[in-house]
Amino acid sequence: MSLTGPAAPWGADVRDGIEFANKRFGREKYKLIVEDDACSAKEGVSIAQKFVSRDKVKFVLGYNCSSVLLAAAPIYRANGVMVIASGATAKSADDGSYLFRTWPRDELAASLLARWAGNKFQSIGVLSEQADYAQQFEAAFRQTANANTIKLVVASFLPGATDFRTQLLRMKVQGVTAILINPVSEIAFIQILKQLRVIDNKMPVLGAFFPGSSTFMKLGDGLTDGVIYVDVPNSSDILAAEGRSIMAEYRKDYGAVRSWEFIVGSAIESFRTLDRVIQTPNPRDLLLSTKFSGIYGPYTYGKDGYVQEVYHSLYRYVGKSRVAVAPE
Repeated sequence: MSLTGPAAPWGADVRDGIEFANKRFGREKYKLIVEDDACSAKEGVSIAQKFVSRDKVKFVLGYNCSSVLLAAAPIYRANGVMVIASGATAKSADDGSYLFRTWPRDELAASLLARWAGNKFQSIGVLSEQADYAQQFEAAFRQTANANTIKLVVASFLPGATDFRTQLLRMKVQGVTAILINPVSEIAFIQILKQLRVIDNKMPVLGAFFPGSSTFMKLGDGLTDGVIYVDVPNSSDILAAEGRSIMAEYRKDYGAVRSWEFIVGSAIESFRTLDRVIQTPNPRDLLLSTKFSGIYGPYTYGKDGYVQEVYHSLYRYVGKSRVAVAPE
């Protein structure tokens, strides 16, 4: 997981969720080897090589950066290592084979947002980071938008970029009536949003996932009003009775969540899934055929390796408060 860099808040939550689950459910019977990939694909490859050659691991949990997971996946496939990822969601050829996710598919989120936006806006600007997650989300958004004849003005930026004024001004000149900000971190989202508000302080803003994080709410103070985004459900809306008790224990031990509470639950469930299947002759088959009971209630894994029974929702900021938006 990413413990340094812009993705560190999510990585720290993933690490803490897994460590908590090992204590709470595993009675610390597993040795956890924790590595920081810094959300770097190059570092992720080095760590994967270390895991398989030196540490001789057969199972890997964690991952909150898609580019890192996709870079490491071929190494795991070649060595028969099963991965259950908590937050890295971009598609891979190994999905459902060696790679599983305790998070619903991003294409479903992108399609939901595009359908809703298509009923509200005639022309939408899409500003995406050149990274696996953002590019796949854009592709799914564009597919639904094109099917609904929505005009799109598309631009991109390199990871690490800090000046987005050229792309934003071009979109405004071309008459977009809303802009989808599509980076891979809250920091980049906020940087873009600040620059957009200087250019046009009334432009409707669309987003995905990152506006729902604690970090965004803290750093984006004064900028959040009116932002509309798609996200996994608020944990408070879907936690089962057992889940409320477990998350209360987690907060007592680890304090406030840094990113999403859902990603902590996702990390906990990745551990519980693995603990259920690890001692069996064929963990993959058992994982795909089992109905699990987790902190968010019952769930299964689809043949594509993604968790089922968890559905995305739309939210809008009204001041500093988030309210649910009905899909159309």
